[in-house]
Amino acid sequence: MEEKTLVLEGLPGDLDLVRPKLELYFKNKRKSGGEVMQIREHPEDNRKALLIYLLETDLNNVLKQGMHKIDFKAQGVVELTVKLLNGKKEKVKPRLLPRRKIETLEHVRSAQATTGEQKSGSKVQKGNEENAKTKDLLIGTMETVDKDILTMYFEQFTDKVEITKHGKNKWILKVANQSDVLTILDQKKHEFGVTVELYKEAGVAELWDPRHFILTGFKDSCQCKLISMFIGSCSQKAAHSWEIVDDERIVVTFKEDIDSKSFFEKCATKNLQGMEIEASHLEFTDSVLVQGDMGNLTEDILTLYFSNKKRSGGSDIKSLIWVNKQKSVVISFQDCHVPQEVVERKHHLCGKDLSTSLFYSSLQKALTGETPTCSNISTKTIIPVDEAVRNFIEKNEKCKNDFESRLRVVHANVIFDKTTSPGEIALEMAVDKESLAAVRLGATWQGKAQREAQAFLNSYTTAEFPVEAEIWKRVAHDYLGFVTSDAEVNYMETKSKIAIVGLKTDVTTLFDKIQSLVGDATAEFEMERNTVEKVIRFDSEETLELVEKRVHAKLQNVTLTKNETNLTFQLQGLKDCVSTAERIIKQAKENVLFQQLNISVHLLQFLKSVDLKTFERNHFVTSHIPALFLNDGELLGIVAEKEYIKAAEDKVKQIFREEVIKLTPDVNPVINNENWVNFLNKIKVELSQSQDINIVPSETQIVICGFADVVANVSTKVKDYLKNKTPATEYIHLKSLQEVGFVDSCMNLLEIPEIRNCDITIRSCRTMNSPCLKVTASKEVIQDVVTTVKKHLSSILTKKQTYSKAGESKVILKNEANIQAKAKEWGCKAYISTQKSGPSKKYSHQINSYITLTVTEGDLQHFPADALICPMNSQLAFDNPIAQRFLQVAGPDIQAVCKKFQKEKQTLLSGDVVLTDPGNLNANSLIFTVLPQSGQQFTLASHYLKSAILNSLQKAESKNDTSIAMPIMGCETLGFSTKESCMAIREAILQFSNDQKNSPKNIKNIFLVDSDVKLLEDFNNIITQLGFSNEKASATPKNTTSQDQPKVLNLKQASDTEVTVHGVTVSFKRGDITKETVDVIVNSNNKALDLDTGVSGAILKAAGQSVVDECKKHGHQQENGVVLTSGGKLSCKHIAQMVGPNNAADITTSVEKVLELCETTMSATVAIPAIGTGRGGIGANDSIKAILAGVENHLTRSTSSSLQKITVVAFEQKILDAYCNYMKERKNKTAPTNMPANKVKIAGVWIEIKKGNITNESVRGIVNTTSKEMNLTTGVSGAIFRAAGTSVQEECKQHGPLKGDTVAVTSAGNLQCDFIIHMRGPHSTAEARLRVKNVLERCEEKQISTISFPAVGTGGGGVKSVDAIIAMLQGFHDHLSQHSSTALRLIYVVVDRDEVLKDFQQGLNQWSTCSQILRSTLYTGNITEAFIGQVKVKVLCGDITKEKTDAIVSSTNTNLNLSSGVSGAILKAAGQTVVDECTKLGVQPSDGVVLTTAGNLPIKNIVHMVGQTKEKEITNSMYKVLKKCEENKIQSVSFPALGTGVGNLAAAQVANAMMDALANFAIDLPVFLKTVQIVIFQSTMLSDFEDAMKKFKRISPKPFSVTIPKSTQQTGTSDSTKPKLCLATETAAVTFPVTNVDVYGTSSTDIAKVKKLLDDLISDEYTSVDVQSDHIANLPEADNKAIVELSQSNQVHVLVAAKDKLIVSGKKEDVLDTVLKINSFLQAARDMEIREGEERRLSKTLCWELAVGETWVPLSSSISYELELAFDKKEQKFSYQDKGETCTVDFKEMKWVNTKGKTCKVKRTLFADSDTAIIQPPPTWTKMDGSDLEIIVLSPNTEEYKKIEKAFLRSSQHKDVAPVQVVQIRRIQSQSQWQRYCVLKQAVDKKYPKQKNEQFLYHGTTKDICQKINKNGFNRSFCGRNAVAHGDGTYFAKEAWYSCYDQYSNPDENGLKYIYRARVVTGSPCKSRSGMKEPDPLDPKNLRAGLYDCAVDDLQNPFIFVVFCDAGAYPDYLISFKNV
Repeated sequence: MEEKTLVLEGLPGDLDLVRPKLELYFKNKRKSGGEVMQIREHPEDNRKALLIYLLETDLNNVLKQGMHKIDFKAQGVVELTVKLLNGKKEKVKPRLLPRRKIETLEHVRSAQATTGEQKSGSKVQKGNEENAKTKDLLIGTMETVDKDILTMYFEQFTDKVEITKHGKNKWILKVANQSDVLTILDQKKHEFGVTVELYKEAGVAELWDPRHFILTGFKDSCQCKLISMFIGSCSQKAAHSWEIVDDERIVVTFKEDIDSKSFFEKCATKNLQGMEIEASHLEFTDSVLVQGDMGNLTEDILTLYFSNKKRSGGSDIKSLIWVNKQKSVVISFQDCHVPQEVVERKHHLCGKDLSTSLFYSSLQKALTGETPTCSNISTKTIIPVDEAVRNFIEKNEKCKNDFESRLRVVHANVIFDKTTSPGEIALEMAVDKESLAAVRLGATWQGKAQREAQAFLNSYTTAEFPVEAEIWKRVAHDYLGFVTSDAEVNYMETKSKIAIVGLKTDVTTLFDKIQSLVGDATAEFEMERNTVEKVIRFDSEETLELVEKRVHAKLQNVTLTKNETNLTFQLQGLKDCVSTAERIIKQAKENVLFQQLNISVHLLQFLKSVDLKTFERNHFVTSHIPALFLNDGELLGIVAEKEYIKAAEDKVKQIFREEVIKLTPDVNPVINNENWVNFLNKIKVELSQSQDINIVPSETQIVICGFADVVANVSTKVKDYLKNKTPATEYIHLKSLQEVGFVDSCMNLLEIPEIRNCDITIRSCRTMNSPCLKVTASKEVIQDVVTTVKKHLSSILTKKQTYSKAGESKVILKNEANIQAKAKEWGCKAYISTQKSGPSKKYSHQINSYITLTVTEGDLQHFPADALICPMNSQLAFDNPIAQRFLQVAGPDIQAVCKKFQKEKQTLLSGDVVLTDPGNLNANSLIFTVLPQSGQQFTLASHYLKSAILNSLQKAESKNDTSIAMPIMGCETLGFSTKESCMAIREAILQFSNDQKNSPKNIKNIFLVDSDVKLLEDFNNIITQLGFSNEKASATPKNTTSQDQPKVLNLKQASDTEVTVHGVTVSFKRGDITKETVDVIVNSNNKALDLDTGVSGAILKAAGQSVVDECKKHGHQQENGVVLTSGGKLSCKHIAQMVGPNNAADITTSVEKVLELCETTMSATVAIPAIGTGRGGIGANDSIKAILAGVENHLTRSTSSSLQKITVVAFEQKILDAYCNYMKERKNKTAPTNMPANKVKIAGVWIEIKKGNITNESVRGIVNTTSKEMNLTTGVSGAIFRAAGTSVQEECKQHGPLKGDTVAVTSAGNLQCDFIIHMRGPHSTAEARLRVKNVLERCEEKQISTISFPAVGTGGGGVKSVDAIIAMLQGFHDHLSQHSSTALRLIYVVVDRDEVLKDFQQGLNQWSTCSQILRSTLYTGNITEAFIGQVKVKVLCGDITKEKTDAIVSSTNTNLNLSSGVSGAILKAAGQTVVDECTKLGVQPSDGVVLTTAGNLPIKNIVHMVGQTKEKEITNSMYKVLKKCEENKIQSVSFPALGTGVGNLAAAQVANAMMDALANFAIDLPVFLKTVQIVIFQSTMLSDFEDAMKKFKRISPKPFSVTIPKSTQQTGTSDSTKPKLCLATETAAVTFPVTNVDVYGTSSTDIAKVKKLLDDLISDEYTSVDVQSDHIANLPEADNKAIVELSQSNQVHVLVAAKDKLIVSGKKEDVLDTVLKINSFLQAARDMEIREGEERRLSKTLCWELAVGETWVPLSSSISYELELAFDKKEQKFSYQDKGETCTVDFKEMKWVNTKGKTCKVKRTLFADSDTAIIQPPPTWTKMDGSDLEIIVLSPNTEEYKKIEKAFLRSSQHKDVAPVQVVQIRRIQSQSQWQRYCVLKQAVDKKYPKQKNEQFLYHGTTKDICQKINKNGFNRSFCGRNAVAHGDGTYFAKEAWYSCYDQYSNPDENGLKYIYRARVVTGSPCKSRSGMKEPDPLDPKNLRAGLYDCAVDDLQNPFIFVVFCDAGAYPDYLISFKNV
């Protein structure tokens, strides 16, 4: 048959140790369930075994039982499990150490007997024969076998059998011979469980323990002291102990070795009280039992310790078996001598004390080595028992004997005596206390005795029941027949009870029988009593009916009669029966109650209408509820027993139901319309056939009552109807507040056809953070409505128009109302906002941790706040400027509430506030605040003012506004002083902030906004004095638009443990983050939010279970997820749970998300752990860098933040140290390199040169040298742009290109500064110097105290390093020397290259050396410098051929071959190549300018100009040369002193002419040409050129008087002379307000209309006027400044188009106003010029002199002129002021006197004809009152008109000319022209006194040119355009007909033509010729003789006159005429 195998698990030891017990158990079917065939070893684990079965049923039975409990004695009861072998693969526990099978003693003996002789493959027979020399065998049995049986068994194999005891179940068998031994050994299996093996005493003796022996034969009665005495007598009193092994054996342990043989003999021979004592050896054991607390000790630790001989005395371990896990273990050693040494030591392992004792596997016991004592054995015990039972057992002999016999089995006696209480029985041990039996019984006796006694007593019991004495007497004799010997019955008269005691079965039988007897007796007794009657009354028929039903079955032996009329019961029967029945009925009656139904009135009325009896039958009866309805008309209730009341009520509530549907206010519109009525009617119709429901509607609720199923159905329909019709709200977010305003005013969304009839409302929500539309509609249509609205909103278009030109802003703002109205008319909305440039003041005051007060410059109506405050009077009239401005900007919508109050004639009180529609304002709320009248008493008025402000704040708070802006309430026109207003505002804000401490806070920012900077400063000063801490005023760009300015990145490091980011303090500390008191604590958690280790675990543990539960609710999070929970038990409001990072980038992302959540809760303080440095494995440097990046990113994006302080808490010191080191390195990142002295001080400001990266600078400003477009991507500029970020690049794009040397200022982006100043990279030292200076000017404007420059010009600019640093230092000096006070404190020059740094250091040293000897010298050597505009002019003595400028100028002839003078020297030095070039160019015109190469000269080019001999021609030709240089990108040029050679002109004339040319050129704002040198060959001319340069007031001396190294060339302006203001530059730098118009609409066509409107408005009001005058260039600086101020104030653009022309453009009235004022400046300049000319002319004619002593001293030309005018007017006296004194000249006396009385003579000295001294106007002129030009229209009736007309008509007659008609004649009165003309005429008259030098001639012109002639006179540039045949001059005709040709007088659009009748100085004429530039010389051989005065066509009969001098003709009359 096939074997079946089970695996047995859980063995307490190796299989060989427990095999006997296992075989006994598993071979017993009754115990195990089946019979095992064989037990085998497990192949892998000795703690398992294999059970082999033949029968499947046996295996299944054993397997089914599952758990098997086996008593292994020493190990106790062990639970073993079985399972199939072929089941799931077993997990075999790895063995602690390789160990072999534990061998039994017999195996050891056998192995020792055959050591070295048995080998693998040997046969057993051969082995037995070789080892069977001995005749002794060792016999063992499984169980005890009688010796005689063993003797008979072995006599079967041998004749001689001698058996000797050798321990328990072991014997030594001696046989006759060796063959018998072999015969016995060959037997495969012996009966009786006998085992046989060879016994060799010599081998076994080695295993005997000389101190341990086994003794058998002692009887239980033997006294313990006799045992000890017996052992002592056999061992010669050797010290010993003994202990019991089992019922037969004891083990003796001697302290020392004894003579074992003697001991055995004495034990065998001595007789102790007839007991045969046998002794045997006990082999050495190889095991110890270790006990103690080993919960923390592993098998490896125990093995390691007990195998260490030095520590434990142990050695190699064979096995380790746990007896009781973690408490006791058996350790077996390889050496059996080791255990003795182990137990002799004390053991202490891992802090635990362990005890050891020898363990004998053969005994299955550990020996303690201690003799048992009897004193500790308990021999007596007490058992509790029922007193009656005890008495019964004690008296009943049979029971007593049974009890005693059962106790003897457990060696116990029962004691019945008085020493025990009646409720107890005493038991006593039945053996001698000093005997061996007492020791064996030991601790188990008491328990066994108690269990046995209790089992006996439990079979007895008692029973009692009450019986009256009379009844007992009747049955006393009858019960005796039932009593047995095992029970007895007693009557207790005192208690009137019968008591039964005895065996349980007998007591039960007796109880039943006696009770039956008592019952019969009682019945008989009752029958003997009289029968009685009783009547019981009831209150209601329902109660009567219910009680009858309930008691009918309970009433016995009585007669019950019911009377329904009287509502009574009548009882008849025995008294007791009646009493019982009465009691039952009354109890039933009392138990029946009336319960009024607790239901509503509506449901009660419905129930009364229902058939209640039918309801009772259908519902109460079927549900087995005994209940009835009681309805008395008024009350309705239930009658039922108490226990059924609730069931009845529940049934009623189950069947009937009332549904009350509450109606909210938003449902009122739903139920108040026709649809609702129709719906109700429909339901009523559906229920008309049924009475199962009632519907009661009302205004506040709908009540539906009736049967539950019907009510549920109807209520569902009603709810569904209301739900679908109930309003719901959805929010549609819009892009901006402007879009909200457009939707409100222009998109009538409610009229959209799809939703027009949907009964919806749409309201706007104007909040800065989330502008939206609030859409409310019924739920059934809300989504469709939202979709439709969104669809229409998607059609919104927007167009932004920017107007930045002069005057455009004014035009837009002037027409703002018209623009708004027109835009609305076209379905559009226009938002107008103005940006003003320049710094704005702002002061911040922190009121508390939540509220900030900001005093700021700005436009209140456009300020970006949630709420705005408008001051009003009590009538709500817009009677103050602020209110009027609100009305203008917000529109008429804000008047609605005012009109309502005015209509109702309501007057508000001071302090009242009214909320109104904000209209067009970009605010959520507009609050009208009623201010007190200024006439009120101050105290009362201040109180009302404070109340008004406080109420406004509270109103804004109630509207959930977070910011509020107000004017400085009460100031200016409102009647309060600044101080009064300030005090009231301060007190109101303080009270508001205090009131808000214990309530939710909305208001965070309070703004006081005003455009008056002085008022703001005064207000802030008072606030500061009153106690608020103010921050420094910040100069930020003004912006009156409603858009928030982007927050500028501002990160400043205060220390190694603190840094400031955008005003938020970030600090670092070491500590426990759970102890922080902040608003938010950050927890770096896992994705499940349940991390229980590290800092996260500490936070969750400290926060408590509530936070843990919150985290569970949030569920699993994604990467970088962040959620907010409560703070739990922590000292914070919230915990930000973030998913721990995987890298530094995750930290940055998570920190940003955390701070965003913090903003939503308005948190001010946050604590962050050292994120990522724990389980994340992220370095500390990366961690803090990422945290700071997250903070910076968040604050950069936030327009406003509630955050104030962030604390980073590190748990470990090393992390904090790493953080601090990082911050220290960061702070030292820009530390200068170790260079020599690198500083210099200029005007108190330190300049420091250092090496580093400029993008790491922590200063207020960083300079960026970039391209014109500000988009350079390379070099230092590119690095700055990249580090600053895209925001700065966008700002640069918006700014536009840099013009010239201007600079631009932007924000700093991501850099660690406040500003970036952008300048164009210079290409020369002059540019570098000037632009550096301009940068510092902007620093002053922005109050920048520290600034860093790069190495300006050393990159793409190509400037040498030494030159660059000196130019920069000069620029620093230029600026700082002109400012007595400066905002600058420190200037850095940051260099990134070592070679440049070295050169800069050299340049700095040179500057330091030179600055020590610098002197304030205007001129140095022979060089004079000046700046004319942006052009540097140098005058020096030298040889022009030696100059190294880019070009030099040669003044030559028209053939370009002049070989004399400077020109000849230049050609000679240049060489033949240049001569050849000139020859190729050919003959040049008289003003020609050409460019050639330089030949041998060290320059690039030579500019050849045709030499001129007149000042004007020199000016024109030099201007052409300069333009030629600019066209060819020449940067520097050298001129000779033009005209001083062949031209023979004076040096002063030439100097003035050349300076005029330079001035004209400078106006053109040249880009390339920057330096002009005038090289003078003769030093005597130098002073004349110096005088000419002084006129420009721009003279700049060369800065040093020392020699600068050759590589460095000093350039620049004077440090001591301020350059003259350049009108062209200053007006070009004027900026104008930028007005943005954002137009919203839904049609691009409509938006285009608005744009066209804007353009048309500007076109209509925009104009441009030319102002032309030769005096523009000579205006004084004060007038130039005034013009610049006019440009700024009037917002007009003034363009210097040329030296004599201004173009003024802007708004018409502003342009006209500006032009009038400029003309007044020009008229003053013209008058001054005329005056100066007159003074000069007069000074050449005469002078007035005073007699001072003997000398005549001339008066100044100015005084002489004044005196001459008075003298000419025939005045008697004339007074004037001189040096503060009044001087008077008496013309009659010719005497001079001053205020001191000093007198002297005065005389008039003539130098020429006195008639020329005073120039008088023609007598026909009218008075001009100081005006230079008057054009007088002559009246046709005057003689003057007729005379001119007559002469003109006569002169115009000619056959080729149509007749003409005079239309108008105008007289031209120009003083300046007349004076020039007269001076020239006087000079000619003097030259030719005897001839007529003046003629009246005619000159035809056009309408346009006559305007110029009127103003400036005849000019060859435009007058000689039609004729050149007679030369390049101004043509005049003798007769008018010639000028009447259309060629000369071209008609205008009206057909009018124009001819001047002019006065012309003809003097001495010459013959004209073509190309003539000037008249011929009078004497060609003598140039000093002068020229002719004009040219004529015919000397004999001249008709055409040509004038080459503009002053030679005067436009006397302008005749307008037409051909007829």
